[in-house]
Amino acid sequence: MLKVKRVFGTIVALMGLVLVVGCGGSGTSNDLPTQDRAGIDFVVPDNMEAIVSLAPSITMTLIDLGLEDRIVAMDTQSAWIVGNPNDLPVFDMMEVEVESLIELDPDFVFATGITMMDSEDNDPFGPLRELGIGVAYIPSANSMEGIQEDLRFMAVVTGTEDVAEQLIAEMDRELEEIAALVADSDVTPTVYFEIAPAPEMFSFGSGVFSNELIELAGGVNVFADQEGWLPVEAESVVDANPDVIFTSVNFIENPMDEIMDRPGWEAMSAISNGRVYFVDSNDTSIPTHRIVAGIRAMAEYLHN
Repeated sequence: MLKVKRVFGTIVALMGLVLVVGCGGSGTSNDLPTQDRAGIDFVVPDNMEAIVSLAPSITMTLIDLGLEDRIVAMDTQSAWIVGNPNDLPVFDMMEVEVESLIELDPDFVFATGITMMDSEDNDPFGPLRELGIGVAYIPSANSMEGIQEDLRFMAVVTGTEDVAEQLIAEMDRELEEIAALVADSDVTPTVYFEIAPAPEMFSFGSGVFSNELIELAGGVNVFADQEGWLPVEAESVVDANPDVIFTSVNFIENPMDEIMDRPGWEAMSAISNGRVYFVDSNDTSIPTHRIVAGIRAMAEYLHN
């Protein structure tokens, strides 16, 4: 239980991560980027055989781009969420043991912005750069466009552009199908999305990709007038009176029943109409192309 809560807390702090697959090389040298997604200068090495992945979204991307066999180490959250069947070394993305990482002799490290606390001054990977090991940071994406840009960046670095474009094309195709489903509906339900349960409820407003997911699914976030990730008061949800409640909480038993049974919530539209639904946190909180599965699930709940 404690392990799951720690994972949830880290995901909330990050709320975002990325993808990669593929073959050998690093793409066309003239097209290689010189700055990572955090705007930090970096160099793409000639070799990309041993990759360290320090975020679940990055690990998922590497797998989907066909680079699973090149991952030589991962973060603890990836091991918990994605799995670690090859018993690879794992690292805490918040406190990376750099010396142990160097001993693995990797060619490249992909890390999330949380590892450096989103400040270049806190970059722990200076010793790796001095040894010629490539390092690229990918801060949490806050939009669907950002997710695709992150994917393309990782693909260029790893020489897997063709695979990435296929993934993006499939993502766009599914989004078009979802848009058609939404267009056929004559209602736009209001939504409260809960990512942490009572008594310390947590949700989000605009400015994060999760809000865009609700919009793409054909709903309206009741807290869209606020910004970022939000602690939530029960009274605020009651006052908003959402038509639908989504929960991605997976570390308590029967999260939907817990919401339905909350004192003072019984008159709320979503409660009285039984419109409380569970959606998978991996499909709604980790910013990769896989996020369309979460959008589709929400759209079907909202409009079917």
